[in-house]
Amino acid sequence: MSRLQRISQKLIPLFLLIAVAIGSFCFYSNQQYKAEENPLKQAVAEHLEQKNNIKIPTTALKKLNSKKSIFKKQIEEFKQTNEAKNLLEKKEKKSYFKTSIKNKETVFNKIYKFRITHLTKLEIKNVFVYVNEDEISNFTGKILLKNGENKILVLVRYIEKNRKIISVFEEYTVFLKLQTTNSVTPPYSKQKASTSTVKTTNNNKNFSINTNLENKTVYNEKFSFFAKLNNASKKGELSVVLNGKTITSTSENYSVALNIGSNSIRLKATDIIKGKTVTINQTYTIIFIPTANPETEPKIEYINIKNEQTIKGADFLLNILAKDFSGKRIYKNGIEVKLNDTVIRNKWDSNYSVYKLLFIDGKNTLDIRITDNDGRFADYSYTINCQKAQNGEKIGKINISIDAKVLSLDYIIKTTDFDIIQGDNGAKTIANFLNQNGFEYSNKGTINDGFYLYRITKSGIAQNASIPEELKKEIKNAGLTLNQKHSHDSLGELDFTYASGWMIKINGNFINYNLSDAVFKDGDTLEIRFTLAYGKDIGGYSLNGSGGNFDITW
Repeated sequence: MSRLQRISQKLIPLFLLIAVAIGSFCFYSNQQYKAEENPLKQAVAEHLEQKNNIKIPTTALKKLNSKKSIFKKQIEEFKQTNEAKNLLEKKEKKSYFKTSIKNKETVFNKIYKFRITHLTKLEIKNVFVYVNEDEISNFTGKILLKNGENKILVLVRYIEKNRKIISVFEEYTVFLKLQTTNSVTPPYSKQKASTSTVKTTNNNKNFSINTNLENKTVYNEKFSFFAKLNNASKKGELSVVLNGKTITSTSENYSVALNIGSNSIRLKATDIIKGKTVTINQTYTIIFIPTANPETEPKIEYINIKNEQTIKGADFLLNILAKDFSGKRIYKNGIEVKLNDTVIRNKWDSNYSVYKLLFIDGKNTLDIRITDNDGRFADYSYTINCQKAQNGEKIGKINISIDAKVLSLDYIIKTTDFDIIQGDNGAKTIANFLNQNGFEYSNKGTINDGFYLYRITKSGIAQNASIPEELKKEIKNAGLTLNQKHSHDSLGELDFTYASGWMIKINGNFINYNLSDAVFKDGDTLEIRFTLAYGKDIGGYSLNGSGGNFDITW
């Protein structure tokens, strides 16, 4: 064994250990980003969890453990979205609904009645009513007021024609004046500024920092707060650091410009007390999420489902292509899919982000939230009707073809219809199709797990195979080598080149997942195509159909 080999054997375990450590750090950082740098998303998730028992990260729950904090973040989200849209359109806010509430009126009965009248023909997604930051479940036109000032908020979510959800709200103040004092409730209390105190005393007074800073999510780049010292001597000093840079102010009020995403504000107070230096440190995280408007909001560029679509059979592969305002693709980390209020996990990202749905018989609600890297988001909603089918029942037809054009064989089987059977996955459908058309096949994996079509066999299937001269040049230029390994009676992986094999194209897009995970719906198109060059010769080398493919494809 050479000296280099001995050194390599010693270093390999070290490299593996470093790789595992880096991987673990990246995963942890990613999870921390989800839980800590996007608390708005977690706040909404927590609110839904109370209704639907949806599990969310514990770290988010610790930060957002009060119903009122959830309420405030939700309402701020809706406010900022609408305010930005109004500013962009440079016109007065459009009225989508009105209520019978008289703003700032005084009433004398705890039971307060009002009605909501919708002024638009848009589909209504949800109606929420909040009284003093508490949500009224199953609002029936009546609410209960407390003595004194009451804040009422009515929020309606409408669905536009493109299935995007918009949120519209109105706020009101109603005063209740009780004629007896027996049932007076405590007045509404406002949140106090936070104070951090050092118990060490200076002339019997506590040295502390007084500030209104708190960990929060905001939607405006400009951010203001106050911070000052309490009970400090002439030697007391306060420093304020934003994202590592010290900021100054001539008073206790500060105004700063935030970065998109997470911002750290650190307050450091020092003083000399009884001859000793006392230090107080406080750090706050401010999340700045730029508000989405019609020009900057993320959008669904493609989705393979339509509102009010009727689908026979329960299984469905949902394909989504989402992009931000700059045209950059949004992958699974920025896509949340809920079917009937249950979160659906992403199966894979290829040409599209794909989700496997299992519909219930009858009406189904599909909700999708698209979020870009800066936190801007847009909501979409669809209603899908499912017709239940029993396993073994025909639920439609798929168009299937097999070709080896790269070998001048054109179509081995021209496009033909084939029945889709409820309960059969993509692998089972293709296996049945090949068998019924007189072909044998070899595969890796199984029908139910990891199925990959390895070889197709039939007498004389590749007898007249011939690689076009132009393709031979492309193969050679790509650094690939032709070989003599092939048979007249079968066609499969490693034939003619070490980069050959069968590739699958569903509805015009090559897939990078196994056929055991695929399900078909009525009208789908399936192409089974042979390649000599990892798909470069048939336009399937890259998932998005660009880059790496030959200039001419067959």
